[in-house]
Amino acid sequence: MLKNTYRVASGKFQKFKRSLLTKGSFAQNFAFTFSGNAIGVLSQIIFAPILSRIYGPEAYGLFSLFNAIATNLSMIATLRLEGALILPKEETGFEKVLKTVLLLPAVFSSLILLVTLVAKNEIEKLFGFQNIGNLMYGLGPYVFLLCLTQITGNWLVRKKAFKESLVYGTPIGLGARLFNVFYGLFTKGVAHGLILTDVLNKTVSVFIRIRYILKVKVNFFFQKYSWSEVKQTLKQYKQFPLFDLPGNYVNLLSTQLPIYFITFSFGAGPVGQLGFATSLLDMPMRLLGNAVTPVFLQKATQTFHENRSDLGRITLELYKKLLYIGIIPFTTLTVFGDVIFSFVFGSNWEMAGIFTGYLGYFYLFRLISSPLSSIFIIASKQNQYFFFQLFLFLGRLVSLLIGFFVLEDLLLGMFIFGAFN
Repeated sequence: MLKNTYRVASGKFQKFKRSLLTKGSFAQNFAFTFSGNAIGVLSQIIFAPILSRIYGPEAYGLFSLFNAIATNLSMIATLRLEGALILPKEETGFEKVLKTVLLLPAVFSSLILLVTLVAKNEIEKLFGFQNIGNLMYGLGPYVFLLCLTQITGNWLVRKKAFKESLVYGTPIGLGARLFNVFYGLFTKGVAHGLILTDVLNKTVSVFIRIRYILKVKVNFFFQKYSWSEVKQTLKQYKQFPLFDLPGNYVNLLSTQLPIYFITFSFGAGPVGQLGFATSLLDMPMRLLGNAVTPVFLQKATQTFHENRSDLGRITLELYKKLLYIGIIPFTTLTVFGDVIFSFVFGSNWEMAGIFTGYLGYFYLFRLISSPLSSIFIIASKQNQYFFFQLFLFLGRLVSLLIGFFVLEDLLLGMFIFGAFN
């Protein structure tokens, strides 16, 4: 019996080893993306205790709010068409989608810039951005930068450039964190230091992706854009703006509801506590979820076209693996979050630890569901995804209304929010 068990285990190991060494295989692609994300998470673990003593809760709060608004606008700007970049089999079809998804955010971001030039003071008063200063004028360009990050990310998935992303992405991320530390020390932890660091990181990443990984000539972006091609592309992939955009936007907005509720009810300090907590809760997501998502998307798309009946099996297998892997770290954060945060990051961040306890299991299932949600795109079931996200949004909204406005308690409101999720 032991011999049979050893033979089976040995056979599985050899199969995994062959898959790992096979160029373009799921195992090899996952290994590259996982390694890159692991280095990124490790650097955050190292730098987080340093940054938490440089930037206070208010700085993190302003950055979280600024980033939340920009992320909302960037999703609207692309109409979620960047998801269609992986679908065309022919390069001509891909180029039509690419031109459209570049043109849309360029126009939308220009409109945002125009609005901020005209109504900067009103926007600052509405959202409490007075401490950001002239960086408010950068909202439009920042939205365009977020769009380029999403577009080039899906472009890399199409090209299966997972190894190249690891080679170039690691030093960029490390350099950005070092800049964050030194700039924060120089400016005594002002909020725009966090914003500038994020801008620097994304700008360099996009440039490297386009120039050295994808090896795109600059003149491609200045080719003639045909309005008829844009209309044709929008018509062909209309399920993205009609269903995928509303579903994902409702999902994004509903996860950001605590940021807006806390900002207007309790100020930037508690928002910073929440932002710092979620940045650490996102670590397993970035380590596993972001490593699995592009690889699963590519594998699931291929399976859907070649052997559709096998899609359910690989989806269920991934669900189980992510559940088993995620349950231990998220349980630890749920039970000991306040103790861990106070010890590692200082007593100023104890509330952030309490937030992690209330949101721990929510982020466990978010880790599991995020990579798998791409099957709605692959199977053209965005309408089902939209109605599910709409229900989720309403539930989250009600939970926060009860906690913040009926019970008038910040921590209890976050507990109810986490329990519903």
